[in-house]
Amino acid sequence: MSAAPGTDVLLIYPPLGCWDGLIKDIPLSLLYAAADSVKAGYRIVVLDLRIEPQPWRAAVRRCMEQGCALVGFSVMTGKPIETALELSRVSR
Repeated sequence: MSAAPGTDVLLIYPPLGCWDGLIKDIPLSLLYAAADSVKAGYRIVVLDLRIEPQPWRAAVRRCMEQGCALVGFSVMTGKPIETALELSRVSR
């Protein structure tokens, strides 16, 4: 998925590491976080890096090149924290 030009918010769900093969549910935390913003008219893109076919850095850069005003992450303990730190560096 790529962010459409003029995206207001890019929300990213990071890879879970060893759990990626076991957990394939929808990123509810990001969907809940986006709901009120969408109702208010903001353009939101949710990027689930667990199912992205290419390396996550390329997917994030592609979305960032399209432009967005804000980037947010959903983070849990363990490997996702490391990935979120890398994501924050990539999305600056």
